Amino acid sequence: MIHSNIFNASFLKFLCALLGAVLLGTVLLPTDSAAQRNPKVQALLEKMSQQERQKFLALPRNERRQFIRNYQAKQAKRKELDTRGDQSERELATPLVTSSKSAAEPQPGSNSTPNDLYFIDAHSQMDPNVDIERIISLMNHSGIYRTLLSNHMGRPWTDINEYAKQFPGRIIPTVRVKGRGYFLNDMGRYLEQLLPPIESGNFRALAEVHLWHDSDGGKYTEVKYSFDDPIIQRTLKEAKSGGWPFIIHIEFNSLEGNDYQNYMEDLGHFLKANPDHPFILIHMAQLEAEPVAKLLAAHSNLHFMTSHASPSYQRGGKPFINMFEDDSLKQGWKALIARYPDRFVFALDNVFSFFWTPDRFLTKMRLWWKAIAELPPKQAHLLAHGNAERLWKLPPKSSSVVVFTPDQAEKHLGSVKGNASTSRRRRR
Repeated sequence: MIHSNIFNASFLKFLCALLGAVLLGTVLLPTDSAAQRNPKVQALLEKMSQQERQKFLALPRNERRQFIRNYQAKQAKRKELDTRGDQSERELATPLVTSSKSAAEPQPGSNSTPNDLYFIDAHSQMDPNVDIERIISLMNHSGIYRTLLSNHMGRPWTDINEYAKQFPGRIIPTVRVKGRGYFLNDMGRYLEQLLPPIESGNFRALAEVHLWHDSDGGKYTEVKYSFDDPIIQRTLKEAKSGGWPFIIHIEFNSLEGNDYQNYMEDLGHFLKANPDHPFILIHMAQLEAEPVAKLLAAHSNLHFMTSHASPSYQRGGKPFINMFEDDSLKQGWKALIARYPDRFVFALDNVFSFFWTPDRFLTKMRLWWKAIAELPPKQAHLLAHGNAERLWKLPPKSSSVVVFTPDQAEKHLGSVKGNASTSRRRRR
């Protein structure tokens, strides 16, 4: 009888521990009893993502302490960045309005733009031939409150890290994917580039991942990967670990015959294999409204990014689509945005320094302001900034911060500041 009671008590204790582990989203092995007994470790496990918990539990016991230290340091940095972002929203009211105010001019907290609209550029790049003063000035002159910014060409990732500290809440540091290691399918070299900004704990997003990138007659690096290539799968792993959307670059208009069909089918399999993670097709994947509608209906985790889908990109060699008819979005796109208002994300993707010149930049933004302001307010806000805030977990703009349309900014802010080369030197 005594032996039976002891057995029952031990068995009940085991069941309780097992049930607790299941509620955490993973089963703790018998060798994890030390972690189960430590309430601090248990509390940390509850805060971790499922991937982080699995990674922790797979480690030898002598490596877990360092994992916890790294995890706590990373969380502390994220909390610090969130705090800085909230503070900066209050501090940014002054730079976005002029010192001389009249009753007719926008005041902090007023509706200075149609329906108090503002933009987030969810994907842009900074090469060595543009300075941060120019980027911030163009953001101020165009009603862009935040930019998700990655380094490009020879500019180091540490510059983006510093600019994010200098302009907290406005520059969202984004990890660059493309580079020599990625282009050469050299995993070791690629990880030497990819991991340092991630491990800094300061970066909040992952830049585009090229699966099919056409060379346009030798102007750019040609990239062709399949979805199951190890370098793609490793990049997806980092995106999931960071909780970041995975931005896919495929140029469907450059694909023909079997290549088009194969990539479309493989995309569908990839999305279905990762149903709980958000994916975004940059540049609208060069797809018109009909195939986009089919993909959105089939995959609830898929989104489309509006970059390079305006008249400015119809003169180049790449077959980007044009979502516009005159100064308005085409009716087919308006209908799709109405049907799927939470699946479209605004972005410019300024790639080279000459994209950061005032005429080119502000011409595009004037067009987008007019087109999006024609949408119902809820749709307009989701497309311009709301969907980006949800996907990248960004706080909305404080009501105390005033933004201007390009036409308002010309009156209130004067000329655009900073420098950007107009050279057409290209390299991806």
